[in-house]
Amino acid sequence: RDRSTWDMSLFWKHFSNLHIFPHDIFAIPSYYPLNGYHVQDGPNSPDWSISMITVLVTALLIALGLSKSRVRRVHFELFRFAHVIATSTLVSGVLWHASSSPAFLLPCMLLWLLELTARLMQPCCTSHNRLSCVASSATTHISFSVHSRPLAHFPGQFVFINIPELSLFEWHAVFISSSPLDQESSIHMKGLRPGSFSDRLLELAKRSDRDIPLLLEGPYGCPIDHTRYTDIVLIAGGIGIAPCHSIFRTLHLLALHKKCACARVTLVWACRNFDMFRMFEDTLRSVHDESVDGRFGCELYYTKPRTISDPILRAPIPYIEGRPDLRVTIKSVPRRGQGGLVVVCGPPAMSDMCAKLCGAMDVELRCETFVL
Repeated sequence: RDRSTWDMSLFWKHFSNLHIFPHDIFAIPSYYPLNGYHVQDGPNSPDWSISMITVLVTALLIALGLSKSRVRRVHFELFRFAHVIATSTLVSGVLWHASSSPAFLLPCMLLWLLELTARLMQPCCTSHNRLSCVASSATTHISFSVHSRPLAHFPGQFVFINIPELSLFEWHAVFISSSPLDQESSIHMKGLRPGSFSDRLLELAKRSDRDIPLLLEGPYGCPIDHTRYTDIVLIAGGIGIAPCHSIFRTLHLLALHKKCACARVTLVWACRNFDMFRMFEDTLRSVHDESVDGRFGCELYYTKPRTISDPILRAPIPYIEGRPDLRVTIKSVPRRGQGGLVVVCGPPAMSDMCAKLCGAMDVELRCETFVL
């Protein structure tokens, strides 16, 4: 009984002091609820603190293990409900253990329930939702409108979407690929590993010939104020083109109406799947035909090695086989505070390289990611 309070507050210390680890680890439940002190006979005052903290730590460890990317992105609902159970255990334990906790927790829980209720009731039930598969690029294109209008958003923002036919509780963040100036909104999601949400969505798009119910929450994300910059370079890798296309198309449409003062806007898009170049064929052709006095330009890079026997591929505009030289691209951008901006959205290797080069050259960088 001469141990410090801190020492005794560590639940495993109770069992360690009784020398029951590791060979008697399965005997731990027999020491409940007596705070770790096993008494065979006599009256005892039950204390469930130790058993409670053991259950809580177990639930938290399970939730932590399911937070790994390879688990979370394939079994999202398992990840979600593990966190719900861990959170419920934590809140219940605090309410039970600390007599004064309701005065602090209940108001917060009430606000959380109100916010959750509002989120479940507020998402836009979009209309005219059309799902289509983009050729062999394993990409799902969803076009939609909200109350017969395009979604009000800024270029480069994202939304949370829910497809009730796939899951009632599974929400995913997706960049808006269309421009706010378009007649309808659209998003593009590439199918990832088998069994993932994006893969199931792709399969649904392949077999669906009707409008699909779509719930939408957002938009979210800090928009780019193009009036602060004179030179903007957008670097995209694969499906990372979605936010870059939204920004690029918006600036081009504004420039056609004399509402964009940027001196140069360049899109650099590297992709291994050639069919993805056709997703935004209208924009690429429009910029190629009308570059607004040479202020707008596109550079397409096909990074998949091609053999002699492969057929000649035709893109909406001329393309380059190989990888872009990011050092040369970023070197041409004005330094921080001089009107230059680099926006990158692509695989981690591409984002890391851009961050490294922009840091070395003192160029302002905005990095987006589609890997959650």
